[in-house]
Amino acid sequence: SITPFALRLSSAVTIRSRTIVIASGAAYRRPDIQGLERFEGRGTYYWASPVEAKLCAGQDVLLVGGGNSAGQAAVYL
Repeated sequence: SITPFALRLSSAVTIRSRTIVIASGAAYRRPDIQGLERFEGRGTYYWASPVEAKLCAGQDVLLVGGGNSAGQAAVYL
């Protein structure tokens, strides 16, 4: 089998693979809203998943955002 990728570690060990996954993390952009810090940890989220949807069930929700994350949050909430 062909392994087109090779990663050489600083320890001189070489790892070969057919697949590479780069997980560089996420950087959430905090909206420039005066007084927002008062609500952080008390219902202000920078993402939304089914977990947050359950926490907000039956409540009014205000969604501020854009792009894929906002669209995904709208579907969950």
